[in-house]
Amino acid sequence: ILHHFSHKGKVKHEKTHKTYMPVEISHDEKSALMAEAKTLLALPESAKLELALLAGGATGQTFKLEATSIDAKEGEAKSFTPVASSKYYVLRTFRPSRQEDRFLSQCSETLAKAAIGPKVLAKSDRMLLCEFVAGENASIKDLCEGAESLQIKAIATTLGKYHDLPLESIAEPLHSWSGDEFSYWLGLIDKTWVGENNIPAVFQALIDANVAQARAYTNELVATASSSSFSAAEEGTNPPTSRFAKMLSTTAVTHGDFHPNNILMIPNQDVESSSCVIVDHEMTRGRPAAFDIAYHFMVLGDMRYSIGWTPSPGEPGPYAPLASRQAFARHYLSQRLMATTVMPRINLILQQTASGSETIASGAEEAMADVVPGADINEFLFEVEKFVYAERVRLFLIWLLLAGGDPKHMLFGGAQLYLPRMSIARDLLLEATAGN
Repeated sequence: ILHHFSHKGKVKHEKTHKTYMPVEISHDEKSALMAEAKTLLALPESAKLELALLAGGATGQTFKLEATSIDAKEGEAKSFTPVASSKYYVLRTFRPSRQEDRFLSQCSETLAKAAIGPKVLAKSDRMLLCEFVAGENASIKDLCEGAESLQIKAIATTLGKYHDLPLESIAEPLHSWSGDEFSYWLGLIDKTWVGENNIPAVFQALIDANVAQARAYTNELVATASSSSFSAAEEGTNPPTSRFAKMLSTTAVTHGDFHPNNILMIPNQDVESSSCVIVDHEMTRGRPAAFDIAYHFMVLGDMRYSIGWTPSPGEPGPYAPLASRQAFARHYLSQRLMATTVMPRINLILQQTASGSETIASGAEEAMADVVPGADINEFLFEVEKFVYAERVRLFLIWLLLAGGDPKHMLFGGAQLYLPRMSIARDLLLEATAGN
């Protein structure tokens, strides 16, 4: 995707192809945005501002704002030297006509208060201003190293906290899951692939078949889990649906685009720990929690090409390594099980003692991570795999959209190459679910 951008941030595409990638805004628009931002942030009138599209953004609405101020620094012989200092912010513009933009502000504030997203510094009807997080994207190499990865622990734990947020903490229209992750993307594709650039009929039929299969399979998984009465008290009674199926299929606050490039790792003084901030909450919705995990594993696998992955007989296609997925599951489960079972007990104890909650919670999290059985981890991962099929189909739709109506685009070629394999993947899932 990065190959689409020139050094100025403009998109390279044929004039006949409609695109949803960002374009440069006008000088007047920039000036108006910077003037309002200066007022909202209470910056000195003398501050000089620069605004540029944030690298990697696909909406054309997210910018990096640099504010430079000149301060006088006292030197020798009581002389004063002007010293320039810069601060950075993230500016997200709003379009009143878009329902999603109207609710992004509330989502961002909720996630900031939970220490999951960047701090919200100011907002108006026209923009949202957040802190610029001085971190690096999660390392693909580190995320593929397995059980000892501190980044995996930080990311999995943070996603567990994300999924444990109350649904009512995000805006009402985003609460319920419609049961359909595909119609939105299909609608955009219909507007993109038009005229002589229509998707070939044979391939379109393959797309429609996979979308129908993925939609039906996902709805079946969610319906089965929601109808189950399984509870922790029934453990060992062989319920038809596992507690992990119920956990993963229940509607939760989800990110919707959870992959390494939307995760910023924060440097810690303690080399034995790591922390992260999740950014880009455009697609935050109420949906089954499994979607975020499935998407993360899937995109992480695709990104292994960047660290030299090549096909082999034992691994013909790129995917997140099993050891890494097991480590992720262990820390994710320790966070969510702690939130639902351990923390209520800790809170009860704290009402009766003067113990420090942070110390107890930290110790409980470590203990939970150590005791999650391997059988539970593998059962959990199998439930995740049931959703990977649907997420891969959705990602192919996104590829088609990003191809911008260009049949020669490499993403269109990739979708044509891999989409036929999806029916094989679904058949394998159904066979495994039946007990093979």
